[in-house]
Amino acid sequence: MKLLYKILFLISFSYSFGQSSTCANAAAMCSGNQGPFNNTTGVASFGSLGCLGSTPNPAWFYMQVGTSGTMNFQLSQIRTSNGLGIDVDFILWGPFNTLSGICNNLALYSPGYTRANNVVACSYSTAAIENFTVPNAVAGQFYMLLVTNFSGQAGTYTINQSNATTPGAGQISCDIVKGQIKNGN
Repeated sequence: MKLLYKILFLISFSYSFGQSSTCANAAAMCSGNQGPFNNTTGVASFGSLGCLGSTPNPAWFYMQVGTSGTMNFQLSQIRTSNGLGIDVDFILWGPFNTLSGICNNLALYSPGYTRANNVVACSYSTAAIENFTVPNAVAGQFYMLLVTNFSGQAGTYTINQSNATTPGAGQISCDIVKGQIKNGN
């Protein structure tokens, strides 16, 4: 019976997990397979950012590396109305040794940031499926992910680690969800 309750909790957690439209309230990613999440709609773009020509309907996430190694991800978005793919765009920053002040240390985003470009991956294509790699991730380090919904259509998206079962691949830590670490500004 306890196992049934755990399964129900995990299912309800994955469907009710809310993403944030601000960096300061970014949601923690717990594993390499996330979602489906309801995408963000009705939130204005805050302008262009890196390769992104615009940032409409932003959703912010952060992750911590649990096991060192390269991590490959697939990000996809579909319409609620018919399940067809819709444009999804993103930018990923890292690595960071701490979450403290992370929102003030994102190249091309943070006002006054003058250090090295820490954009790991970015795409502004019209594709409904995007793939990106975090090369040589180190256990304990953090990454910040911004996902946008260019079309503004209601839908869901998923973020899956495509090499999660590959020997030697890096893995995301779930410790950040257990303690609900706050990223601070």
